[in-house]
Amino acid sequence: SNSHAGLARVEATVPYQAKWNYAAYDALLAAAKAKGVQVMYLFDYTPQELFPTYNGAVVKDLWGSSSPSASIHSFPRDPALQDKWVAYAMALVDYSETHYPGVVGAIEWANEPNGWEFGSQQGQYPVKPAEFASLLLKAQTALKAKYAGIVSVAGGTSPGTTNKVGGGTQGTASDSYTSVSPATWTRVVNGVTETHTGWYDLLKAAGAQPGTHFDAIAGHFYDTTRSEEHTSELQS
Repeated sequence: SNSHAGLARVEATVPYQAKWNYAAYDALLAAAKAKGVQVMYLFDYTPQELFPTYNGAVVKDLWGSSSPSASIHSFPRDPALQDKWVAYAMALVDYSETHYPGVVGAIEWANEPNGWEFGSQQGQYPVKPAEFASLLLKAQTALKAKYAGIVSVAGGTSPGTTNKVGGGTQGTASDSYTSVSPATWTRVVNGVTETHTGWYDLLKAAGAQPGTHFDAIAGHFYDTTRSEEHTSELQS
């Protein structure tokens, strides 16, 4: 069972036109099978073809390229292009299940979607939780339709603070952010208490729920006292 198997996270950068180098994964999958370890694919990055514009402007990667094959440090935002991104990811899942059935135990959809680096590409393309909730629903639906036993994991959260585009306080799922703290937090400014709604609460406000959008959420802690990859279920 998945809950009793070792699980190794394998990064899988979603490629332009789904041109996976399947041979690169053969050795990993074969080794995992031989050792009785399951794989959790982390699907991250977005080819520019699936994130071509933002607010009417052409999207570029961190090095200034707008080539359709350039890798954007975020997840796709347009719903139709989210469908394509999920289909690209599922092509690797299909290959893996065909050649190494049972080795893939989980899928993590996007890396640190709440963070400054992979949520907003260093503040360039702000993240709205509702956009990630949309991606999760599409990913969960596609995965469970074919492989009900593979665990669907919402992208691991980055630790850190909340920063809203234009400043000010935060609180709704439709706000734009350059980063969002995983948990809701408060602070007192000039005697006034501000509440900064965290990523988990914002996803819930956007309609994301266990079962329909994910099975679990991963969290990245980046310290030496606990596992970097901790998976916990978002309670309804």
